[in-house]
Amino acid sequence: MNNHKWLSDAPLGEWHGVITGAGGRVVDLQLRNNGLTGEIPPELGGLEGLTRLSLGGNELTGEIPPELGGLEGLTLLDLSGNGLSGEIPSALGGLTSLIWLYLDSNRLSGEISPELGNLASLTQLRLDGNQLSGEIPPELG
Repeated sequence: MNNHKWLSDAPLGEWHGVITGAGGRVVDLQLRNNGLTGEIPPELGGLEGLTRLSLGGNELTGEIPPELGGLEGLTLLDLSGNGLSGEIPSALGGLTSLIWLYLDSNRLSGEISPELGNLASLTQLRLDGNQLSGEIPPELG
């Protein structure tokens, strides 16, 4: 796990995997394959300037926090290759700027939410390697 400068007095932009924009706000969290464990903190939904969230290839468990659906400027959400379970939150349908959504290789179950059809900018959707059921919602077409 690389947590170089995390929880130090260093500016956020110097923390491993954290990229800040003008004004020092976090715009990008790149922590893929970083040995992270536990649940995804719902507080990440409060990072209003976040455009990219990459937490794939870790050992994260629990459900996807619906609070992530409030990140309106998010263009990339990569939660692939973890141990996430539960249903895909319908709140993710609010991520209208999302271009890439990677939820593959988890333990997600239930039906695919028709609200994902609201993702008009989406060009890549990966849901394989889960235990999803039901039909593909026509709204995704």
